[in-house]
Amino acid sequence: MTTVGALGRWRDPRLKAGIVLAGSARDVGAEFRGDPAAMLFIHGMGDQVVTIDQGRAAYDAVPWPKAFLTLPSGTHRNPFMSPADPDFDLVAASTTDFLRWRLNGDADARKRLAALGSHFEDRLSGAANA
Repeated sequence: MTTVGALGRWRDPRLKAGIVLAGSARDVGAEFRGDPAAMLFIHGMGDQVVTIDQGRAAYDAVPWPKAFLTLPSGTHRNPFMSPADPDFDLVAASTTDFLRWRLNGDADARKRLAALGSHFEDRLSGAANA
């Protein structure tokens, strides 16, 4: 099951945050329900498995605080799985900071997210620990 499914159709009430890596609502639907859970989407422009438009459609359906990090040269797998990929460290740092902020209330981690720049769409305002 994907993060989208775990926060949607098959909502797990224990989840307080979610990270979607190159994901979409395909096969699970985008029926987000339950208590708000801040979400971070990360997607590569070069993803030919799940297009960035499919990822954005799932992101757009989220009614809660959310953010979208675009990897201009990212593909479907390498930024998340290959330490040799130029975006690997960015993905590792941004996902870690997102979880530190959302789950532990780390204000410095939140500031680092806000400083990611033009490829980071930040709609996290209003989330707990914002």
